[in-house]
Amino acid sequence: MNIENHEFHKVIKYNRPQELKAWDPRRSGDLQPLDKVDPNWLKWEFQPFSDIIDKLPEEHRKIFTVGFGKRRDGTKILLENALSKTRRHKYDNESMEFKVTWATWRIRNIQDIFMTVPTQQRSPYLKRSVKELIEKRRKWLNKMRHEDYKRFEWIIEVLGVVFKNLPEKPTRIERKTSINVLVNLYCNELRDKKMLEYKALLEEEKVPFLKTKLETLMAIRADEESINIPSSVDQDILQTRKLLLELEKTHMTIHPSKISDLEIKRLYSST
Repeated sequence: MNIENHEFHKVIKYNRPQELKAWDPRRSGDLQPLDKVDPNWLKWEFQPFSDIIDKLPEEHRKIFTVGFGKRRDGTKILLENALSKTRRHKYDNESMEFKVTWATWRIRNIQDIFMTVPTQQRSPYLKRSVKELIEKRRKWLNKMRHEDYKRFEWIIEVLGVVFKNLPEKPTRIERKTSINVLVNLYCNELRDKKMLEYKALLEEEKVPFLKTKLETLMAIRADEESINIPSSVDQDILQTRKLLLELEKTHMTIHPSKISDLEIKRLYSST
């Protein structure tokens, strides 16, 4: 079937997916950007002396803040804050949690550099570094996933990371194949929609059908009584009445039928 000449092309529009760069958060799985640095923070090496520095005049205190330092003075504080949440102990620098946290901080630091200074995206060193870090973090997370799944779930929740395992065989994106997939999805949705509409129609026709059935059964019983034959439809009449009462309780939409409401009440009251 030639899809180009089919009516599906009027509904389905194919847009080639955007190719994401290796460092893009949507590809690396980072749900959170690098936290903002407060220029009023004291540098990490001066924080043990915060009681003394806070007593200095404001113009002197600023000298010890990250606002008067380099970029790494602020990001180091962010790294230590992140490590404090995942370290096993104060001197931990070898565990898998430490490695994953350090790699995540480094990845987001480079992503922030690329976002704020777009010219840095041409840096071969930064592009190679962030790609290697993403691959290492994926390898470490995969190892944790197999060794301790609960700790794996905990670390990706704390760091805000989505684990994306690479497929064994990369899938090639082709226009014709993608359109076929979209057509199949559209056909499945259309089929489900038609089935639901048809099911709703059948549900609405239950009451008129049962009314007609009850009228027919009452006529059969009347004919049997007129010729002095024991009624053979009493059980069917009781079951049909019960179903009608249950459907009325559900407040279903009732289509007009040959039997009026007054006749239905008479049939309900009949013995």
